[in-house]
Amino acid sequence: MAIQLQALPYRPDALEPHMSVRTLEFHYGKHHRAYVDNINAAAIDTDLAYADLVTIIKTARLRGDGKLFNNSAQIFWRRKQRSIAPIEGIGLRLRIITNC
Repeated sequence: MAIQLQALPYRPDALEPHMSVRTLEFHYGKHHRAYVDNINAAAIDTDLAYADLVTIIKTARLRGDGKLFNNSAQIFWRRKQRSIAPIEGIGLRLRIITNC
């Protein structure tokens, strides 16, 4: 099972006017896509080719594979942040941040 780039849990225009759709698509669609592609490229033809993300992170750390560890940990923390921050509160948090 190759690691997949998960869909954003909100519409691309949900962060406007603070972040444009173009910026979000570039950052998520290219930057985060690169993490996923790097993980899959490093894991192909290895015992990690069908491993889940947590197994890849643990194994990369134990093996001292810094590149694989960094790329996989980036995706892991992005997924955790999404599960911690309720999407409904994004607008309120942005208003608080921009008005302080």
